[in-house]
Amino acid sequence: MAQVNQELLQRFQRASVAVSSAASGAPVHSAVLQDEEQSRKLQEIVDLLVAAGYFRARIKGLSPFDKVVGGLSWCLEALSVDLDVDLLFQENATIGQQIALSEKIVAVLPRVQCPHRIEPHQVQGLDLEHVFPVVQWLVKASMEAREQNCAQMRNYALLQFRKEVPEWGAQPPHLHMLERLHRIVDDVPCRAELAQYQHRFLDLYDQVAAKHKETKQYYSLYNSLEDQRRYMRKELGLLNSVADNYPRAMETASGREEFLQQLHGIVDGLKLNRLKLEQQVQAQRALRDHLAEALQQLLEHQRGYVAAVNELSELGRSYTALLQLRE
Repeated sequence: MAQVNQELLQRFQRASVAVSSAASGAPVHSAVLQDEEQSRKLQEIVDLLVAAGYFRARIKGLSPFDKVVGGLSWCLEALSVDLDVDLLFQENATIGQQIALSEKIVAVLPRVQCPHRIEPHQVQGLDLEHVFPVVQWLVKASMEAREQNCAQMRNYALLQFRKEVPEWGAQPPHLHMLERLHRIVDDVPCRAELAQYQHRFLDLYDQVAAKHKETKQYYSLYNSLEDQRRYMRKELGLLNSVADNYPRAMETASGREEFLQQLHGIVDGLKLNRLKLEQQVQAQRALRDHLAEALQQLLEHQRGYVAAVNELSELGRSYTALLQLRE
């Protein structure tokens, strides 16, 4: 049996090793920060954001920029700072989009009276040593703002309740009943708490979706590597067959003619397989474009929803303030 091309054999062995690694669950690629200090600061920022309620920071599929800047935007949203929603909902953004969002975040920090100052390039470049104090301050301020909003909504609910309850006088049984009803009102989640629950459920859904996507990518990687190994094995068998039959086929003219016909048949079969694969690729690209268009439409609806919710929240706060002034 003739010797096989060593380069081809090495390619076949590398593909086999890659398939074995994918099957065992070992990651083929890993995106980690090389600098240990950066990694430590990133983990501290993620822990802060998760403790504050921004659970998207735990999603492994998100890049460090998406985790940090997403957390900053989430904190600023709690402080009633309106950022560009077109930028808030784009993960894995381009460099231009990252710079634009970084500049917008840096520009609004003085408006919320943040004592720390950073530059846009420090946000976009993930200078976590300088970004960490900003995250720390914003997390604390956003938690205080949420507690304040919750207290305002609770006071508003109590105010509405007192308007509905008739004058009972100062008799002790009625006072005890009023205190009991007050405790019942306190046990009912306010709008801010319900919004927090909604955020947590959405974050949990995103985390499950990211893990599902990661698992599907591992399956796709395994299947593609398995196909690659199968095709390389066929290629290896074909080359071995050609090497074995070539000397004998060259002995006679009829043998050479038959050998050439077989090679032409093999080439025609390869062209047909290539055409089928190209058609499959085109179909997948068309499906991808269709899904991308549908995603953009859904994002437009989501942006409109967020804008409407922000406007409604602002009107609610104004209405509550007016009622308190009338009292």
